[in-house]
Amino acid sequence: MNNILEYSAICTKIKAMEAKLLNKETYDKLIKSQNVKEALTFINDNTSYSNVFKNIDIDNLHRPEVERILTLAKYQDYSKLYKFASQKQRQFLKIYMLYYETYTLKIILRYCVSGHISEITSNDAYIDETVSFFSKYSDVDFKALLDIAYTIIGPHSELSKLSQYLDKFIDALKGTVYYAPLYNIYMHDSSTQEPSILDYELCIDMVCFKSIWKIIKKNFKAKEQDDLKACIGSSIDLANIDWIYRSKRYYDMSEIEIYSILIPIHHKLSKQDIKNFINTRDQDDFKNTFLRCYYGLKYPKLSAKFIQSDINFETLSKRTVGLISSSRVRKSPYSIVSINNYLYRKEIEISNIIRIIESIKYELPKEEILKNR
Repeated sequence: MNNILEYSAICTKIKAMEAKLLNKETYDKLIKSQNVKEALTFINDNTSYSNVFKNIDIDNLHRPEVERILTLAKYQDYSKLYKFASQKQRQFLKIYMLYYETYTLKIILRYCVSGHISEITSNDAYIDETVSFFSKYSDVDFKALLDIAYTIIGPHSELSKLSQYLDKFIDALKGTVYYAPLYNIYMHDSSTQEPSILDYELCIDMVCFKSIWKIIKKNFKAKEQDDLKACIGSSIDLANIDWIYRSKRYYDMSEIEIYSILIPIHHKLSKQDIKNFINTRDQDDFKNTFLRCYYGLKYPKLSAKFIQSDINFETLSKRTVGLISSSRVRKSPYSIVSINNYLYRKEIEISNIIRIIESIKYELPKEEILKNR
């Protein structure tokens, strides 16, 4: 009864927002678009994303711009939920703020390295809305980070400028959870190899997940902790499996290097499970190892699709976390997992839209697009 009273307002809001999420029929119509312009026109005319595309010339949009614009919709939903949230519920929303901060910090670093920072800083509408959003809910001064990036890096990236920017970038993060870990990397021993941007990105990821785990343990009681760890812990487990797979298949990383990039949090994966994945010989061995771990045994039908290459690992991860999250909501509809479930579904919806647009651009078969939705 107490939970119903505590969560009635925000859950009512969530139900109204869930009604605007894309359904199967809408996805099917979107996938039938003949080109990117037609797909964007369909999204603008037939979905809740029309408000983020207003006053934007969709004829000249490219994939990175579409992703940034859709991200604004995610921020708008966060703001709507924040208004209805109690103090405890706002503590949970800090978890998603960490996700959003991490994503944006890494985007800024990547665009500085690639020399394309002006693509972000020259888009006034995107910058204004992004900066306004973070200024309300985040300790990170993104306006300062972007101003410094454009001033130092400018339209073209140079390694000498990048080093100078990193110094200012880290300094601007003083007072946040990111400052000390990034500063320690920046002030590395001169006898060791210069840290790469990947080192900084991994550090930001580690700060994010460790901070999330602390928020869960500090602010929520046993039942809520169990629910949140089931949802978020499973996503961490599956992210670690995915990173092991990618590091072995695409980067030929050593065992020590692989361990160094993994999130030091284990939910349903044991240390032995992690070791088994790292020691796999090839793709078939990796898939068989997955079948024997907790997630392979718990979700055999979904895992079988991955083993048979009917779906990729990214899709397997999304569907697994989605099943866990929706299951928890069915058991506890008036609880913190209802907020988590909606924000996770929104995240996946935006990811699906971006992937569909990318698939249409490269003229992938419709059945291939449908398979990994």
